[in-house]
Amino acid sequence: MLNPVVANTFQDYVNIVFAPYISAQLEKVHRLDLVWDVYLPDSLKGTTRQKRGKGLRKRVAPSTVMPKNWNNFLRVDQNKTELSGFLSRESALASLAPCSHEEADTRMLLHVADAVQKRMRKVAIRNVDNDVVVLAVASFNNINPDKLWIALGTGSSFRYIAVHQLVSTMNPRKYATLPIFHALTGCDTVSSFTGRGKKTAWEIWKVFPEVTDAFEELLRMPSDVSEESMSLLERFVVLMYDRTSNIMEVNEARKQLFAHKSRALDNIPPNTGSTPAAHQASISPGQLLQQSSGSKS
Repeated sequence: MLNPVVANTFQDYVNIVFAPYISAQLEKVHRLDLVWDVYLPDSLKGTTRQKRGKGLRKRVAPSTVMPKNWNNFLRVDQNKTELSGFLSRESALASLAPCSHEEADTRMLLHVADAVQKRMRKVAIRNVDNDVVVLAVASFNNINPDKLWIALGTGSSFRYIAVHQLVSTMNPRKYATLPIFHALTGCDTVSSFTGRGKKTAWEIWKVFPEVTDAFEELLRMPSDVSEESMSLLERFVVLMYDRTSNIMEVNEARKQLFAHKSRALDNIPPNTGSTPAAHQASISPGQLLQQSSGSKS
């Protein structure tokens, strides 16, 4: 989000880019928390990051010349670990510990909860990842702030999302199971359905609310899904590819769409064995808020 611009060294980056941004934010708020990812070498997310491509390793120190390609620099986990440590030291941050979360996405919500517990009733999260919006909506009632905004995106795509307003218009069962829906339909570590985005999946959820029962079971018991819930999930996937179908099983739907409706093989639903792992979103809002993380200024 904060590109180096004219910074020649990492110390320049702090002085010219990072510190002025932080100072500007502190003029508007009572408290500012900076939250970093933790890069664990053998984690599922670590494997996902490796698939995004390799970058150039560069030691982070005050006098080190800034990398010419910022995005390539950020592809290396060790670079980002050193950068976050360097920025933390330069900002004289205090710690909200112990830390048990790898992803900043969930760590941010812990910081929001801590701020609310300290009587800060209006909170904003500055972020560039839609996953945080999903987590914020799902956790809002557990955290219970008066107002919660997500300042999302950069440039022309930047916008504010009022989480408190979203929650007030949604069925409680729906926002509580939103992380399951998000993971099932595609997230950082789970593939999305070919040719079917979240908007299509959301429309199917509206006309097939019965799948919420399966989402709730996955939230409670991600490793032990009943046959009934699996049937609901398969039916949900079938409807995403053919709203007029009365078929219940994914494998049967594949056969019908390919053999009778002349769908291209690439545009038919996956088979049962390759259906995305929704347990990726199995951490509940309650569990989320029982753990600690991060860095705070």
